[in-house]
Amino acid sequence: MNVRPLAKLAALAAVGLALAGLVPLIASCDGDVLPPKGQLMLVVTSNMAPPKDFDTLHVEVREDGATAPALDVDYALGGSQAVKLPATLGIVAGSDPNKIVRVTVEGRRGDAVRVRRLAVTRVPPDRIATLPMPIDGLCVDTSCPPAANGDPQTCIAGSCQSAKVESSELPDYSAVSVFGGGTGRGDGTCFDTLSCFSTGRVVPVRRDDCTIAKELGVGFNVAVVGPPGSDGVCGSNACLLVLDKDPFVGPIMTGWREVADRVLLPRAVCERGLSVMTTTTCATKSAPTCGPWSAVGSGSGITADASVPLGDAGFGDAAMGPSPTGVTFLDVDPRKDFVSGTVTVGRAADESGITGYELYWADGPTKKMTRIASLPKTGSNVTHELAGAVPPGASWLVALSVAASGPLAPEVSVGPVDNYPRGRTITVNNLDMPEPITLLDGNTLLIVGMDDSTASARIPTLLRCQLDGSGCTYSDISTGISTANPWRLGAAIDPVNKKLLVVSDRDVSSFVPRLFRCNLDGTGCTSAPLPAPPIGGVAEDCDVPVIVDAKANKLLIIKNNNSNHTFLYRCNLDGTGCVTSGLSGPSVGRCARALLRDTTLFVVRLNVAGPSLYRCGVDGTGCAEDAISGTAMVQIATAIDEVNGKVVSVSHRTNDAVLTLHRCNFDGTGCASGGLPMAPTINVRDPHLLLDPARKKLYAFYFGGDARASFVRCDLDGTKCSDVILSPTPNIGGYHTTALIHDGKVVAVSSALGAALYHSTFSAY
Repeated sequence: MNVRPLAKLAALAAVGLALAGLVPLIASCDGDVLPPKGQLMLVVTSNMAPPKDFDTLHVEVREDGATAPALDVDYALGGSQAVKLPATLGIVAGSDPNKIVRVTVEGRRGDAVRVRRLAVTRVPPDRIATLPMPIDGLCVDTSCPPAANGDPQTCIAGSCQSAKVESSELPDYSAVSVFGGGTGRGDGTCFDTLSCFSTGRVVPVRRDDCTIAKELGVGFNVAVVGPPGSDGVCGSNACLLVLDKDPFVGPIMTGWREVADRVLLPRAVCERGLSVMTTTTCATKSAPTCGPWSAVGSGSGITADASVPLGDAGFGDAAMGPSPTGVTFLDVDPRKDFVSGTVTVGRAADESGITGYELYWADGPTKKMTRIASLPKTGSNVTHELAGAVPPGASWLVALSVAASGPLAPEVSVGPVDNYPRGRTITVNNLDMPEPITLLDGNTLLIVGMDDSTASARIPTLLRCQLDGSGCTYSDISTGISTANPWRLGAAIDPVNKKLLVVSDRDVSSFVPRLFRCNLDGTGCTSAPLPAPPIGGVAEDCDVPVIVDAKANKLLIIKNNNSNHTFLYRCNLDGTGCVTSGLSGPSVGRCARALLRDTTLFVVRLNVAGPSLYRCGVDGTGCAEDAISGTAMVQIATAIDEVNGKVVSVSHRTNDAVLTLHRCNFDGTGCASGGLPMAPTINVRDPHLLLDPARKKLYAFYFGGDARASFVRCDLDGTKCSDVILSPTPNIGGYHTTALIHDGKVVAVSSALGAALYHSTFSAY
């Protein structure tokens, strides 16, 4: 993918998403021709002063479900090739208007991330929408974990808020609105911070509702005041972070708002006890700040000897005290009522009047219970290792500053902090689905399987659920075809035609596979048998590997025949034009698993002597076989580890009490095997493998002798493992677990004993 670099003045580029290819962007500053419609225009601004406060802008754009980002680039904000702010970047719409895009913008100083902004949204198909991504000084060193419901969060005006953005609510892109009435080539008018606030004054803040008095004048502007050397535009005696007037009216505040005769400030201003200055002698800010970093106007906005009219106010509110800038914690102990991890307390902007910090358990954002620790100030953020049982009734962590006179308000908090698997039993139409398959359609969980409720009429079925397992709807996708045999299925989503493809291991009266093809909502289903494999088919009692090769618009299906050859079906995405190719010679084997990486098809198959890895072209030719292990296995699951360049599998033997991890290089060399450390169990069954490259973790799911769904969580090389039980009681959430990762959550579905499915979700770490 070609990505045009950010321009020196107004940072300009186009990212073509995978389904669209690259669509050239014609920058607004190049003339009167607008970029093509169907875009998100990222607009990066800041109330800070680069490169003093941050010297690098890091931008990542990633499509939901993609293995690699569409853009992952650093841009320098200092030096001869410095990018100027505001900076814009166009994300071009693909063919799927429902495709989720994750945009991350970071302001970094050296290797440290000072501000991170995340947006999870869609690209509008018919217009150019503006997506503001400010590097806000109120968000320095603020880390936002997922919300209690698992939704991603990001720092907005100093507080953790939802990162999900409805693109329909974003304004249309306008260059003059971004560049102060100009085009981004140095024209337009910028906001001269020090000049505007040369007639300002520090004002009292009413802390109970975080408001200040509204004053009349030419305009009204608000800034947070910090000591020399802090973030923002600095004069000789203070630094200013100018706050924008909030252009929105929703529950998430992005700046200050007028409320009756008062001005409502972002809550973070009061939580941290920050000083606030106002001025009425210049127009209300509607343009980027002036400075050497600015792509707007010619004024520098920086005067070395300029002073800020502080009077006797000083910095911070003495009555409130300088509070910590935040507190973060990620629990990596998956047990309920136990936590383990590192608590980080953000240093107060001014530590001169405090002696340190205190950390408390709490039953809410401000309801302190027992003190955990007293932490001395260090001149930087302070950390505390927290591990052990959660006190009864506690769910939050609260941190506050301490002076010689005692604790100071306000407090900062994070919670709920106990991160453990949460589950529910899914019961729809008295469903009994022994071997569920999980897929993802945007933010909707698709569960595919055979409805086994009536033994004489088993039918292919689709459930569409919320990610927490609620709100499930049932669809019969059988096209009127049922069977008394326990069919095994495979399923995949065709992203080209927006279809659900389900393949059975046999037809009603033969061992010929059948393709069911439906809309993603379960409607409009058709089905047809596929050609018989050479020498006849065979029942394997294993899921059918189904892969969509979107680059070649082909459907790939792996099937054994009754002479124990493994065959590849390569068909058009509608099931026509199938060609079969033999991948293996005759040997006693079964239960192949398949993966596609670029132009290589990896097939792992269980042979009598042990599992083997077949490496073939996407058309099934040129196969090479490599032995993975010399020990016979009963069931196996496999995945691609792009981080370490490995084909990874987990398997087990008959009546085994452990899972075995196998890792081979992509060229079939260097295969090594070893047991995964697990909790004591018996008769491990039904392995499923999930890799999380973002956190470099491996999840090996299994069904143990206690009839509970469990998994082993390890580093990608199989070390540093811990065993986790998903289902709370024996015989609930039993076997055949499948799982996926979405927005930092692992979502797992397994078969319960009886007519139900069991769903569990928890944060990935």
